[in-house]
Amino acid sequence: EILLVTGVQTCALPIFALQQGSRALAEEIAALIESLDFDALVPEVVHAQVESLSRRLKSMTRRAAADEDLTELIETLKATLAEYTPDANTWEALRSDLTEAYEGLTSILTADDPEKPARPINYTRSVFHAGCGVVSLILALVLLPLHQLVWVAGAFAAWGWSAEIARRVSPRANAILMRGFKHVAHPSEWNRVNSATWYTSALFGLTLTGSVSLMVVPVAVLAFGDPAAGILGRKFGRTPLVNGRSLEGTSAFVLVGTLAGSVALTLARPELGLLPVVVVSFVAGLCGALAELFSRSIDDNLSVPVAALGGTFVALQLFGIAL
Repeated sequence: EILLVTGVQTCALPIFALQQGSRALAEEIAALIESLDFDALVPEVVHAQVESLSRRLKSMTRRAAADEDLTELIETLKATLAEYTPDANTWEALRSDLTEAYEGLTSILTADDPEKPARPINYTRSVFHAGCGVVSLILALVLLPLHQLVWVAGAFAAWGWSAEIARRVSPRANAILMRGFKHVAHPSEWNRVNSATWYTSALFGLTLTGSVSLMVVPVAVLAFGDPAAGILGRKFGRTPLVNGRSLEGTSAFVLVGTLAGSVALTLARPELGLLPVVVVSFVAGLCGALAELFSRSIDDNLSVPVAALGGTFVALQLFGIAL
């Protein structure tokens, strides 16, 4: 029995070391991707990070020999970096290759690993995400009556699903669409329903509630709470929860979602007092944060607004506020 346990422990050590090395590699790739997001960064700094990543890849080559997928990914990365030149004109192509490699690496790491690194921050995607929410709120609160908003949101949702069908039928159409959204799409979305499609579908569903209150609060929570959780969680997250989320990121979601929901609800229902506005928005933000925390098979661009909608409805009912 002692020999058996010792053998298992001995076998587990290189596996653990490989996981640790893979996490460190993922974190270094993420840091380089984040650096490439800023055009003001001097080429010398990027070049130094590329050199550091190249050295790590060389050190991992032998340890990864037992893992075919990891070996292939490392060799692909080494080939990519071998073609690198310290010229900002090549950064976009490098960033795309690194992001794809990062997605592949995180899929190799065990799904139940509490230290599994988060996806690198995509500031462009976050701004686009929030911008879509702002446009939706302006349309709902200022420009269009609800019965017209239903048709506008329905048109965007129809376009999204039409594009999804086209992507499945034609690889060329898929390539064109993904290149068009390369700055805001994740590489994994090449082969699954795009988050933007779920986003437009959720917005359309919210318009069908027939209530501006039930629509604007979930939209605000989704538009601002979700990217806040992503950015702040990836930068400052130290306390792991589940599914790669952190206590810091989830807390940021609740706080920012509450603030955004409060502003939206105040604009939609100026007759409401401060207490019901804040409580309703807090409940919506909390429900949205929980949905984001536990969403795995369901895209959070769908689960978050649905959960926030439920929280908004319940909280309004508790205060006896008409929808």
